[in-house]
Amino acid sequence: MLNLFIAFGRWQKKLDDCSDKFETIWLRYEIGRCHLELQRSEEALAHGDHALNLAVEVGDEPWQLNLNVLVGQANLHLRRRTEAQAAFLRAHELAKNLKATDAEKAILEVMDEFQSTENEFDTDSFSYSDARTETSPVKRKPLLSGHGFARR
Repeated sequence: MLNLFIAFGRWQKKLDDCSDKFETIWLRYEIGRCHLELQRSEEALAHGDHALNLAVEVGDEPWQLNLNVLVGQANLHLRRRTEAQAAFLRAHELAKNLKATDAEKAILEVMDEFQSTENEFDTDSFSYSDARTETSPVKRKPLLSGHGFARR
């Protein structure tokens, strides 16, 4: 857990000084994942939405895929089923377009579980390690490799 706080602090400091859109996307994604791990779903959603808007602006579909999953997960934690479903549907379409079959399969599994129950959804059932997209232009290895889609 300490490593999570250390990484979070470093990314937040870098974000304050960042002017590059791609780096901002990456930093907001990682900060959003940290917030989600710390059960701060509103903050995760805010960073995810901001980064998603930037990814759409620059036309980066792999990042849009990653960020739609983050937004969907944050919405699940906030019990916003409609918003979560919409984000996962967008992520699924992007995974199909990108031919990211592992991501597509993992997203379909979450959507199937999501649609098959009206009861509480298991927000931890989505395995990010099974749903990776390796095509992002950001060439950094995540400090917390098990906490989201990996990038080269």
